[in-house]
Amino acid sequence: MKTNVLAHRGFSGRFPENSMRAFREAVAIGADGVEFDVQRTRDGELVVIHDERLDYSTNSQGWVFDQSWAELRTVRLRTRSKDILHEDTVPHLEEVLGFLADHDAVVNIELKNGLIGYPDMEEQVIAALRRFKLADRAIVSSFNHASVLKVKEIDSSITTGIIFAGRLVDLWSYARSVRADALHPDRGFVDAAFVRAAQDEGFLVNTYTVNDDLEMQRILATGINGIITNFPDRLLDLM
Repeated sequence: MKTNVLAHRGFSGRFPENSMRAFREAVAIGADGVEFDVQRTRDGELVVIHDERLDYSTNSQGWVFDQSWAELRTVRLRTRSKDILHEDTVPHLEEVLGFLADHDAVVNIELKNGLIGYPDMEEQVIAALRRFKLADRAIVSSFNHASVLKVKEIDSSITTGIIFAGRLVDLWSYARSVRADALHPDRGFVDAAFVRAAQDEGFLVNTYTVNDDLEMQRILATGINGIITNFPDRLLDLM
């Protein structure tokens, strides 16, 4: 079975995370898909950015939900570890989906609605996926498992995933209770026995965020369905 290479926030190991450049570069090198984060502006527009606050990855400050789309689109992205300012800006969800619609790639959307509720975000995201005819190759995931269940209640055909870090009690029953199709555990909790058991129970397994070559090799050997990484080039080379 092939393991999918899923570029975490695009090719974020070399380009600004969650930027159009990071998505284009991920697709260009042959990643099987991209993973990215969705939040919402003050005026109801869905935007692609990880942190709830702008302080960490842009040249601005404050909460994403406090910005209008007109204000947010002028914000520039910066590399959080080196504080390098880029020309890239925060993309609108429709810009990302419009690009991906022209490429054969898995679309892994993480709903960033754990800290901020964003009512009805699920309906908006599903409508956007349908508009760009991407619903059949999307995975909608979240740490907010109630939101994952809501996605299924709106459209049972969409693949959903629960993100977690830890060992959950009675995981298979719990995952079924929120109608998850995929499990997205932290890499530290992934081994061959877990992957085999999950797949035998009918779940896909995609782990995050695997950037070390030795860890990539270890997890590849488990037969996992997908690896989410900042460095899709390294993983592709290993494979």
